[in-house]
Formats: sequence, structure tokens, C-alpha cells
Amino acid sequence: MAAEQLYQVHGERGKDPLEPLEEKPYPCPPVSHEPIVNEIFDKIKAEGLTPFHLPLGIRLNEKNPEESLCVRCETCDGYPCLVDAKSDSQHMCLMPILKQDNVDLLTNAHVTKLVTDETGKKILLAEVKKDGKKQEYKAKTFIVSCGAINSSALFLRSKNKKHPKGLGNSSGFVGRHYMCHQNTAIVAIHKKKNTTKFQKTLGLNDFYYGA
Repeated sequence: MAAEQLYQVHGERGKDPLEPLEEKPYPCPPVSHEPIVNEIFDKIKAEGLTPFHLPLGIRLNEKNPEESLCVRCETCDGYPCLVDAKSDSQHMCLMPILKQDNVDLLTNAHVTKLVTDETGKKILLAEVKKDGKKQEYKAKTFIVSCGAINSSALFLRSKNKKHPKGLGNSSGFVGRHYMCHQNTAIVAIHKKKNTTKFQKTLGLNDFYYGA
């Protein structure tokens, strides 16, 4: 719920047959369908399936458009937003925190290793390579957020005597059993001209339900 609030997620609870159990509603109402998408929604529903409004992290206010950053343009999906209306990590997390006086962003740098103390229970520093030179950064707390693949790679590169298989890898499972983003595309062919601009509002999980 905290993440949904932070990213201003729009959606309708209880409509997706595969969503986790959660009693509280999404913080923002579902994003409305454009006419042709709504027509597809109704036809899919008439077939006995359960389409739903796709949960979206977007800075959209359909009730008061004059207060909305998002204008539902046709370049949303797959393009950077020119009006900062996407509720992505850059806009909701990174940009606000960079306004703090004690925060710096280091770019074009590669964290090669995390170094622990002799007990192996506390990380003392991060070894970083930037512009071909080795640097070390110390901190009281380290947060590893490199994505599923690179976080695992960093942990495996950081092995030592206390962690011969890599940090946090006593089970031997770090870096294994990776699950990628899988989805299925639906192509609807119609004689009408498709005037839809903001098309990513419809979700369907029936193909996987009960499998």
C-alpha cells in the first residue's frame, strides 16, 4: 500500500482474478478507457472473461483535468514523458531526494564489490570504479537496488571468507531461478479506424487463471 500511495497507482480493487488479497482500494480511481478500448472491453466481457482496468502509476487527474500533469498523449507507452507525468522512480523517488543537500548522484560508475567487516555481518564500504580509477565509499547503511540480475551479480562478486558463495548466499540460490517479465499481447482487428491515443488501460488474466 505504501508503494501504491507513493506511485499514485490508479486501479479498481477486486476485478483482477489473480491480484493478491487486499481490502484497501487503490489510492486513485481507475483510468478510463477510450471508446474503442471500451468496446473491446465489453466484447471480451460478453465472452465470459473478466477484463479489468489495468493498474497504472501515472500522475493523472481525470476529475479535474486542469490539475493534471498527464494529458493522455499518444507517446506515453515506451517514451520518456516530456511533462513529468509518469509515476516512475525517477520522478517519484530520485528527483525529490536529489533536492536534499546531503545527497549526491554518481553516474557512469561501476560498483565492483561490497566489503564487510571481519564478522561478515556488516558492510563497511563499497568499491567503485569510475573513469578507470578505483574509489571507496563508506556509509552506516548500504542499500542495494541494482535490479534482479545486477544485484545478484554484485552479491556474488562480494564473496569473502565468511561468505564464500557471495553475500546473502548461504542457500546457494542468489542469481538462480530468475523470472522475467512475461505477458501476452492481444491484437484486435477491426474495420474501424483506431483513434485511440492512450491505449494501455485494459488488463486480462483469464488465460492464466486456474492454470
